[in-house]
Amino acid sequence: MDLNGSYMKTKHNISLILITSLLLFLASCAQDGDDSFFGIDSGDLNDEASSLQSVNFSTSCGVVSNALLTNPVTQAELVSVQAVNTDLVIVTRMSGDQAGNQQLISLHGLDSDGISDSRRQEGVNFISESASFNAFLVVADPACSVRVDGGGLGVAGQLFLTNGVSVNEELLTRGLAFSSGGSECGANLLSSCYSTLEAQAPAEVFTAPVVPIADNNINDSFSSGSNPPCSSLAFGDGRGGDLWLAESESNGRPVYLLNSGWQAPASVQAELTSGGFTDAEFTGFANPDADGRLRPHFRFSRDCTELTGRLVVRDANQTCNITLPGDVCSRID
Repeated sequence: MDLNGSYMKTKHNISLILITSLLLFLASCAQDGDDSFFGIDSGDLNDEASSLQSVNFSTSCGVVSNALLTNPVTQAELVSVQAVNTDLVIVTRMSGDQAGNQQLISLHGLDSDGISDSRRQEGVNFISESASFNAFLVVADPACSVRVDGGGLGVAGQLFLTNGVSVNEELLTRGLAFSSGGSECGANLLSSCYSTLEAQAPAEVFTAPVVPIADNNINDSFSSGSNPPCSSLAFGDGRGGDLWLAESESNGRPVYLLNSGWQAPASVQAELTSGGFTDAEFTGFANPDADGRLRPHFRFSRDCTELTGRLVVRDANQTCNITLPGDVCSRID
């Protein structure tokens, strides 16, 4: 098992309250009854030709422009950017007939659903710090409108920094957004390449709040000494190895059996899909391995559907980050 492996994509809801509030506030500037965003009909983007500037930006995957995949980019529009999420921004046009007007832009081919809160914030900060004042926008298809979660009608597009770096691709390679895998406005032309970039993103190191081992219902059944290294926490190594049961016989809730090498005091936590962590209760040793050594049992009070599959195991000498190699609601051994 790869203890530092890539995160499984989990479904964290977008911060809808904040996003919706922002969208509704800005949308209030639109004319009554106008279904466009900020009073700008997506069709008005056909007028952007007068504001396009000549550029020469090469990217790993190219961009969709006028419904066609192109690389390098030779024309783009200068905008300022306000980040809403790692797949959603608001741009303000800086020249041409639409100068000063705002538009909601869904970053083409990207999806923020499942990004951890820390990486979401990192992505928003990256966009804000690098593209707030000057960036270039390429609209995928002026005739293709996109309605986003939280309300609002905009278009799909790709952002570039003034040095030619693709913001969309940078978010993927940093692990701050996922490839949407969709087909909206020609996103299917990017999905294969974007998935490759996504796979190159560094694994996220997640940190649970430290729970003192002495406070985790540890009793005298543990022995003195030290546990084996984190690399010993592996599944599929036969009787006596790690075992995850999504529904225990005692209460129908998950139980995690560490391998029999773990005889010294330890604590276990699991990440919640709603955010934060829940502590497991140590309930003693049972289920001997082939050598007769018992395995420590850690039971959770939350249902498996509430867990992401990410665990933190601690003892006096180490902190082990684990991602279950399978469905959190299934048996894994």
